Amino acid sequence: MTTATSIQTKLYIDGKWCDALDGKTHAVINPATEEVLWEVAYGSRAETKLALEAAAKPKPCQAGRNSPHGIERKFSKKPLTSCANALMPSLAL
Repeated sequence: MTTATSIQTKLYIDGKWCDALDGKTHAVINPATEEVLWEVAYGSRAETKLALEAAAKPKPCQAGRNSPHGIERKFSKKPLTSCANALMPSLAL
């Protein structure tokens, strides 16, 4: 059973947990009881843009170092980069 203290309620962007830039949150509701279980950070276009920019940056393991069993060769960042490039124009602030 998961407890409320073990639930992360922030956004994970560029290797860090952070609140929404505007401080907005979104209620996570138990549909059976309609009880609010948690308030989680509510990401907007600004956070999406930051996350896409962070995802497009080279990571240390992509250079072949610090990567167990050559995992960088098994996964390509091309689909993510293509998706990020397609979304960026629509995220203009």
